[in-house]
Amino acid sequence: MIKKIYLIGNPNVGKSVLFGLLTGTYAVVSNYPGTTVEVTRGKLRGLGVQPEVVDTPGINSLAPLSVDEVVTREILLTTSGYAVLQVIDARNLARGLRITLELAELGLPVVIALNMMDEAAIDGLEIDIPDLERILGVEVVPTVAVERRGLHELRHAVQRTKPPIAATVFPDEVEDAIARAVDLLPDLPFAKRGVALLLLGSGDEELARMLGDFIPNDVLCEIAELRCELQGRLSGPLDYTIARHRYQQAEELADSVTLKRRVSPSRVREVVSAATMHPIWGVAIVLAVLLTLYLVVGKVGAGYVVDWMSGTVLGSPPDRLASMADSARPVSTEVAGAAAMKAYGQGVIISPTRPRRPTVVTLSPGHGAIALLGVGEKYTFVARFSCDGPLPLARLAFTNASTTLPELHPLAPILTSPGQYSLYGHLSPLVDHSQYSAVLTFPRATRIRLLAFDVTRDARGHFIPWVYNLVDRHVPWAFGKYLLVGEYGLFTMGLTLALGIILPIVTFFFAFLALLEDSGYMIRLAVLTNRIFATLGLNGRAVVPMVLGLGCDTMATLAARVLETPKARVIVTFLLALGVPCSAQLGVVMAMAGSMGHAAILLIFGVVLIQLLAAGYVANKILPGARPDFLVEIPPIRWPVLSNVIRKTLRRVEWFLREAVPVFLLSTAALAVAAWFGLMGFFERALQPVIVHMLGLPPDATYPFLVGFLRRDYGAAGLFSLRAQGRLDNVQSVVALITMTLFVPCFANFMIMVKEQGAKRGILIAGLILIIAVLTGAAVNLILHALGVTLGGG
Repeated sequence: MIKKIYLIGNPNVGKSVLFGLLTGTYAVVSNYPGTTVEVTRGKLRGLGVQPEVVDTPGINSLAPLSVDEVVTREILLTTSGYAVLQVIDARNLARGLRITLELAELGLPVVIALNMMDEAAIDGLEIDIPDLERILGVEVVPTVAVERRGLHELRHAVQRTKPPIAATVFPDEVEDAIARAVDLLPDLPFAKRGVALLLLGSGDEELARMLGDFIPNDVLCEIAELRCELQGRLSGPLDYTIARHRYQQAEELADSVTLKRRVSPSRVREVVSAATMHPIWGVAIVLAVLLTLYLVVGKVGAGYVVDWMSGTVLGSPPDRLASMADSARPVSTEVAGAAAMKAYGQGVIISPTRPRRPTVVTLSPGHGAIALLGVGEKYTFVARFSCDGPLPLARLAFTNASTTLPELHPLAPILTSPGQYSLYGHLSPLVDHSQYSAVLTFPRATRIRLLAFDVTRDARGHFIPWVYNLVDRHVPWAFGKYLLVGEYGLFTMGLTLALGIILPIVTFFFAFLALLEDSGYMIRLAVLTNRIFATLGLNGRAVVPMVLGLGCDTMATLAARVLETPKARVIVTFLLALGVPCSAQLGVVMAMAGSMGHAAILLIFGVVLIQLLAAGYVANKILPGARPDFLVEIPPIRWPVLSNVIRKTLRRVEWFLREAVPVFLLSTAALAVAAWFGLMGFFERALQPVIVHMLGLPPDATYPFLVGFLRRDYGAAGLFSLRAQGRLDNVQSVVALITMTLFVPCFANFMIMVKEQGAKRGILIAGLILIIAVLTGAAVNLILHALGVTLGGG
């Protein structure tokens, strides 16, 4: 009885779709040992027995050109007692049969799923299945995975696998070398002819290492000498000779069982397909796709759904925004009129200097306090003071950043004891992002003692307030409470960020990406952008992680695994961290830049784009290694299948939950520890010389950049706050946004970079990005001031 089945096939043949249908949702995804290549495992459903099914990376040959192909070859050559379920695209039979011939040479038991039979019929291809089975000597099951056709037959066929009988005939000198190598080989769990061909055809050290457990080193050396001897007798490269004859055999076999009928292709489909890759119309379509992406992800996902998740489902606990008793969120006290102010402890004493002048006291959030309030949020204002005279006129004043008209809310002071008063307000501003202050007007001079002033955002939602109350009641340790539900708590910040904000955004993005993939557009986008990426040492495949970066850079860095060479993966990881803003950050940047006009937007994104292209070009020249080849098959344009889109989206969401959420929690815990032990203030002071002197920004801008390392969108939101308060003019805003966009990646992305590239390379990339960001921001600041550019003033 077969206990393990390996799914083998070319890329984009529906292998993963078949895996999902055969195994269901209970799959385990893990990295293959020693690599970053993922392998998915599950149990075969629908039969009494449940052998394990392993979805291997897509390959074009067992002579590898990419890490994915190396992993698949190693899986086949280092295990035994398995069967192979090979998935072949019916429209490209010869390409799949080339792998079948390699499996036949190794003597591996095989069953074939001839997938996409519906699209082959549309292309006018008829394949004689019985004749193909006769030639190969194995069962061939026609399937249409997206419509679940052929699944029942395939489940039973995998129990009847056997080695294919088809064989490739090579030139006489090659056949002679194969025979001599076979005589040298000891008994193996695979057919000796296949192993001999692998050793003669590739001769790479990785293959020799894999076979070292089966073949003595002296035999490997003799075969290596035999390979050199054979190469000297051939006019062309040995590996090319073997591959060419194998592919010729596959093409002849495919032609012998395929009938091609003349069909009239859909004119609409042809026009759409050509337009997507046209140098002019293709760009217009890309812009339309990006606009749709922004509306779907930015408006629906990052708007309505995030508001519902973070505000209703998860929510937030009470959050102190400003307090006279909190040095981290102080209150600024200003006195108008003839009065002198003196601080004592945590309070303030105000003494009149001219008895007939009224005294006006304004309490507003100081540096470090949250100065912006959101419409729809509820806030509680509490003040305590003592005075000897009559009650003051008290009110809360909200001022929107775009208008000078204040929104006023009167408050009635309450006498709590002789000479002691309190103010209590439970209010919600009518305009988003309002500045606020509490104003006390005393009609005649009197000695005033301010005892307290606190501003608290009220609890909202369901889950987080419930957890907050639970922790507050049952966790006795102050640091434990802070770590779990404090300002940077694992629940209050970590889970809220990961599940309430990032998860809805990436889910909508993954769904949109799945639609593009299932329609066949992503391959066309790769073809359209291939020439641009070529200047960066990449090929069109890089468009997948780069587009994914607009959803979440952390996930995009993981997706860089699809690239063929280590050099390409390093370059894409570098560019993603350098200047591809995630959707959450992009929304904040667009909102802030939009208030400054088109010139500011063009300047910000123009500088970032130029830096991306320049950095990629330089990285391509410096890093060793050749540009990976770009060979893709362009599938037909088709309507996406909803079930397939949902399945892809769910698998990627699972990927996010498994890979990114733990990193979010780890980064949140690091931030909580830093804040608890006062390290935030140290870092803030250390960064001020760069922020103030090089970038020309106010000292208050230090904190957003510090938080920006932990969450880049939070850093951008901090800059938004400073601009709304009038602390950043247009030039400073542009410099800050350019620097923030090019700034070091967020902590979660940094941790993934370290995981994918190693600690040394990850730290080096982050250091280079920091230098580039600061120098670029400083250069823009210097140039704009030298030219006298104000970008409209402001």
